[in-house]
Amino acid sequence: MGYPPEEKDKVHGIFKLMFLLKVDDKGRKYVESTTALNTAQFEEYVAAVKRWASNEGLYIPDPNEADY
Repeated sequence: MGYPPEEKDKVHGIFKLMFLLKVDDKGRKYVESTTALNTAQFEEYVAAVKRWASNEGLYIPDPNEADY
């Protein structure tokens, strides 16, 4: 999305807050780590980020769509 390398962690944190904020059985909020997600959960997370980006007029290609 054009962010410089030093800001990528900030963007990742924002996306985690937007899409991985959870509430435990005692009502405490926490942000789930992407490394703790299984494959299906991670795919759901990536899809949510891509939907958000699409609504903002951005397109994030799948890895097999990118030209290197």
